[in-house]
Amino acid sequence: MMEIRKASIAHWFFDNSPSKCGYCKSSNCSHSNGMWAEQLTVDDYQTLIDRGWRRSGKYCYKPIMDLTCCPLYTIRCNAVNFKPTKSQKKVVKKFNKYLKDGELPSSGPEDENARDTDVIGEHVPSMHLDANSKLVMCESKQEAERKPVEEEQRTSKEVKPPITMESTRVVKKVVKKGMGADPNKPPCKKAKLLRLERRKNKDGTTTVIRGQKKGEKSLEDLFAAEPQGKLKVVLVCSGDADEEWERTKSAEYEVYKKYQKIVHDDDVNMKGFIRFLVSSPLKTRQAEEEEDSNIKYGSFHQQYWLEDKLVAVGVIDILPKCVSSVYFFYDPAYRNLTLGTYGSLRELHYTRDLYKLRPSIEHYYMGYYNHSCPKMRYKGKLSCSDLLCPETYTWHRIEQCLPSLDAQKYCRFAGSDVVDENACTEEDIKQFKIFYNYRIYYFGNISYNKRMTECFTQIGSLCGKKCIDSLLIVDPQR
Repeated sequence: MMEIRKASIAHWFFDNSPSKCGYCKSSNCSHSNGMWAEQLTVDDYQTLIDRGWRRSGKYCYKPIMDLTCCPLYTIRCNAVNFKPTKSQKKVVKKFNKYLKDGELPSSGPEDENARDTDVIGEHVPSMHLDANSKLVMCESKQEAERKPVEEEQRTSKEVKPPITMESTRVVKKVVKKGMGADPNKPPCKKAKLLRLERRKNKDGTTTVIRGQKKGEKSLEDLFAAEPQGKLKVVLVCSGDADEEWERTKSAEYEVYKKYQKIVHDDDVNMKGFIRFLVSSPLKTRQAEEEEDSNIKYGSFHQQYWLEDKLVAVGVIDILPKCVSSVYFFYDPAYRNLTLGTYGSLRELHYTRDLYKLRPSIEHYYMGYYNHSCPKMRYKGKLSCSDLLCPETYTWHRIEQCLPSLDAQKYCRFAGSDVVDENACTEEDIKQFKIFYNYRIYYFGNISYNKRMTECFTQIGSLCGKKCIDSLLIVDPQR
């Protein structure tokens, strides 16, 4: 029989009544299955998120994709092959510039932090950003309306010559036929090319000009250019009562409280903060000896410190095959640094570091992708991203999925011949374990009514057969 400390223990919620949707804000249209996990092994949670599950504190949920109003597709990015875009590079460079000169950039629409919308189930009001956008647009409109008036006032004071037929006569310029450009002289070059050729690199070589490929900068190159000694990113274990986290929890809570109030207009308390972002069902464990002893699996907080000031916190889960983003919050005073995007790139960079120690950790999970929510489409712009098929639980490149999602909200991405290889059979269902009256029973050895049999069949379908050996359902009759 299984050891309780190595088991995944969960209370299953058989009632999946519809609720209000956090995306479209409609009532009684969001459908999902859920369970309260007392504890989860990191291997079981890896299996669950690869079947569309996510956690919020100890509560785990999976949308009913063909029923819910806003289908949520699990999305991941291959961190090893990820290449930052021009705009993503600008975010890191902007942050590095701040570290160098200490001046925060001015606000503006270009500083919109797309990650805040929902890497981890968060919904950010766009009121502040929309207000900025409208303000800029209004200023531009007023300026555009003012310029013709000023021009008219200025030109009205000038003495204008009388308009005559002679003054309007078109004079044709006669150009003599020649031989064209001198073939003995080199062709003219644009000023930009001439400047590039004059510019020299530190090693004395000429800067790359048109026709030559510039070396693409990786995440490592971008973060290597960061001024040393200004920013410190500290990884703190939050799943267990870690002394370092206990010492800094007040600082974390103050940042979280300001973030929720200013960004979400939400009043919070310490109890809710602990329940939402600190409590975790994942049991922290060291990697096996045949793996790398320097890696710990479980739930962690990445704290971003500028000298002695905490400015941001990234909540992540480190699992056997990925780093999963849970939540990210920051001090709103640093909002113009686009910290959400910066933190996401940092977590991608950290995933790449873990990959060097443990090659199975090659993906960065970003939560859910909601194609019907424009503010979440930025996730699909991360290179090398995949979406999870809601029926076969196979991964597919997002570029191939987008045409189908443009046509309809709910889609099966895999072909008709593809099946769920982790599906449970009737015999598998009988092997589910139930914890009742301080004893463990096999479902197949207990006489249940038809409704309960259907419920366990549903559990097997949603969790998969890989979880059967370690998943323990607590007294499902209650």
